[in-house]
Amino acid sequence: MPIMRTSLAPARRRTHRVSGLTLVEVVAALALLGGAVAALILAQSRSLRQLSSADQRYQAARLARGLIQQWQLAGADVAEPGEATCTDHSGWYWRRAVQEEENARAGRLVRVQLDIVHTDARGAAGVVASYVWLESIRRGRHP
Repeated sequence: MPIMRTSLAPARRRTHRVSGLTLVEVVAALALLGGAVAALILAQSRSLRQLSSADQRYQAARLARGLIQQWQLAGADVAEPGEATCTDHSGWYWRRAVQEEENARAGRLVRVQLDIVHTDARGAAGVVASYVWLESIRRGRHP
């Protein structure tokens, strides 16, 4: 005869605990994710602006270097103020300002300032690069 086991203890219920996230945890995770995405978009926007600005400064430096070399090769008198557009680059122009200076050792000099200016699509002009150097005044130009 089989032995039957009887117990006076109440039957144990097997409960399964379901692990999951509460609504508060889900909302917090979504807020964190939204903040991270917004920060990434802001960083990308800033880096694109910096890239554009660096490209403009590079282009201005190339234009200035080309102008100065062209003036040196042509023997142009850079001690005269001037302004002109850059023919090969639309939206770019240069202006040259001159200021006389006295130097006991070097004689009569002029301070030459070359500004490379860019006009954007809205029509706003701004100096992108500025270069300053000293030139001696050519003989016969001033008494």
